[in-house]
Amino acid sequence: MNNKIRTTLLGGVVSASLAAPAVAGDFSSNSIIPSSPSAIGNLTAGAGSLLPKSSGNFSFSSGYHSTYLFRGVDFGDDLVDYSLETSFKVGNVDLTAGVWGANVFDVQGGSEVDFYLSTSKDLGWATAELGYIFYYFPDAASGNTQEVYLGLSKEVAGYGLSATWYADFDAVEGNYLELSAEKTYGPVDASLTVGVNPLDGDFTHAQLTISKTFDLNCAVSLTPYVSYSQALINTDDFGLSRDDQFLLGASIGFDF
Repeated sequence: MNNKIRTTLLGGVVSASLAAPAVAGDFSSNSIIPSSPSAIGNLTAGAGSLLPKSSGNFSFSSGYHSTYLFRGVDFGDDLVDYSLETSFKVGNVDLTAGVWGANVFDVQGGSEVDFYLSTSKDLGWATAELGYIFYYFPDAASGNTQEVYLGLSKEVAGYGLSATWYADFDAVEGNYLELSAEKTYGPVDASLTVGVNPLDGDFTHAQLTISKTFDLNCAVSLTPYVSYSQALINTDDFGLSRDDQFLLGASIGFDF
């Protein structure tokens, strides 16, 4: 999954390795309900990254996660995911495109595939990223949706700070704001992500993730992580409930 997805899922630590657009679904019924007003899947998304950063034109990753936690909402246990991403240039525009797929094994029909495209630009005072995500639920009768997002990020005093606004313009027609901070402490990466419901300004949850990346060789890396999500609101305007959650997992990534 891309960096934006990773950030949504895990809430920070996986930004570099898990970060990417993300969306979550209610797999318990024939209709999928995005885990938030909008987003692509942050199962494993978070600070800095759970998904290895790519140094080449293509990157592939796959991982296991004890819980599919998306924007503070639990969508089932035992998630296995994969992502394929490429970066290229069209004229003077740098683009990133990818696909993120996942299956939640403790939920029947719990599969999801997200497609995304994004571009970024250094503004000097910050880096802006504009992206599009299509959420597809193969086993659901309905619920596929689309969203766009706009993010700003900047490093301040050694902390990577970012704010991203997601706007669903399809099935959900809602908005979601995500604030995150990440920093490397010695051998580990730490990230803190906070979700905000822009409609009423309520904070939905706060998620702390700790990860460590092991470079197995010049192209392969392994990133285990642990994460804790604290619910800041029991039920939001979309009827989604949140509980305090502890989760862990690992991802392996390949650059080629």
